[in-house]
Amino acid sequence: MGLFAMGAAPASAGDSLSVKSARHLAQKLADKQERDRSLKFTHVGGAHRVSSNRVDFPYRDRSSKDVLCTATIVVEQSNDHRSADLSDVSCDGIPSEILAYERVTRKMRHRVKEMGAELRRSDRDYARSLEKCDDLVVPKKRQDEVQLLFDVGATRAFYMPIRSILDKFNVALHDVHGEDPRMTRGVDAWDRTLVLIGQLPPATKNPCKAVQKWAENDYSSDSAPADFDQLKVIRQQFKAQEKVENEASRHFAEAGAFPAIAKAFAPRGLRSLVF
Repeated sequence: MGLFAMGAAPASAGDSLSVKSARHLAQKLADKQERDRSLKFTHVGGAHRVSSNRVDFPYRDRSSKDVLCTATIVVEQSNDHRSADLSDVSCDGIPSEILAYERVTRKMRHRVKEMGAELRRSDRDYARSLEKCDDLVVPKKRQDEVQLLFDVGATRAFYMPIRSILDKFNVALHDVHGEDPRMTRGVDAWDRTLVLIGQLPPATKNPCKAVQKWAENDYSSDSAPADFDQLKVIRQQFKAQEKVENEASRHFAEAGAFPAIAKAFAPRGLRSLVF
C-alpha cells in the first residue's frame, strides 16, 4: 500500500469520537505505513479536535532513502464507521547538512551514553559532597549566594566528565559548514556553552568545602569563594544557551533527523540518556 492507505474500524451508533479512539486508529495507520513502505521511523503528533466526530494528528515519516514526508492524519466518524486517512501530504529529501549534523550528533550521543556510569557517579559524588554542609548555618543574606554556588556546581559536575567529548562534537559541528540559520544558532550556542564551562570558578568544583571555609571567615565579603555577580551571569547564560540549543533540537527533528538523535543536540536530551 502507498502513502494514502486508509485504516477503518466499526463504531457504536451514537458514540462520539474520543481522542483515545482516534489516536489508536491514527497509530494503526502509521504502523501500516511503516510496514508497507519500510520506513526508518514514523511520528504521530498531538491531537487536534476539529469536531465531535473528527480529530486530526500531524504526521511525519522518513524513508530508507532519507525522504521526509509530512501529512495530517484525519480520523473521522460517520454513523457506525470510523476511518483514518492521510491528507495534505508533502515529501522532500532531507537536506545534506541535516544528515551531516545527524552523523555528528549520533557519534557524540553514543560516546556520552557510554559515559553513563561515570556521569551518574559524578552526580552521586557531588550530592554526597553537599551533604557535609547540611548542618551548616548560613546567614539569610548569604543563602541565595550559597544556593547559586551549589546550582552551578551541579552544572559543572555534569559537564566536566564529558568535556572532551563536547569539544570534539563542537569541532565536528563547525566542520559541517551548515547554512540552516536555526541549526547554526544552535552550533553557536554550543560554542558559548563550552566557553562558559571554562569560565567556572574553582569553588564550583567543591562548593561545600568552599562554603565551609567561607563560614570560618564569618561569610565576609572579602573572603567570598566566588564573584557572585559574575556567577549569576554565568548561570543566566547557561540557561540562555540551552534555550537556543533546545530550539535547534526541535528544528533538527522537524527537518527529519531521528528523534532520539535530535533530542541529544540539547543538554536536557543528553541528561536523559543517563539519568
